[in-house]
Amino acid sequence: MRAFLTLFALLIFNLPLTSAQSNPPPTEIMRIGRGVAYSIDWRADEKVLAVGTAAGVWLYSDSYELLARFPDGGQQVAWSPDATWLALGGQHSVIRIWDVTGISAE
Repeated sequence: MRAFLTLFALLIFNLPLTSAQSNPPPTEIMRIGRGVAYSIDWRADEKVLAVGTAAGVWLYSDSYELLARFPDGGQQVAWSPDATWLALGGQHSVIRIWDVTGISAE
């Protein structure tokens, strides 16, 4: 009921939304990946981002430099707790596990 009354007052009295005025709109800083992105997951140390797309899985550093690409599409991506493996799930009901110990963001 309270939300309805607030909305009613805003519409009738044309009151400004204070939260919209105090917070600037978000700004896009970059577009990464290829194709439709199905999932993203940061490695535990937050230095590598995995982006799962229909065109493959893309790994980016925290400065968004492309580190690696896996050719198989991945609708879901997930890091192992120790960040040594990357699991890709998606097409053909198959889950692929990749050893990513050689991929570094340094």
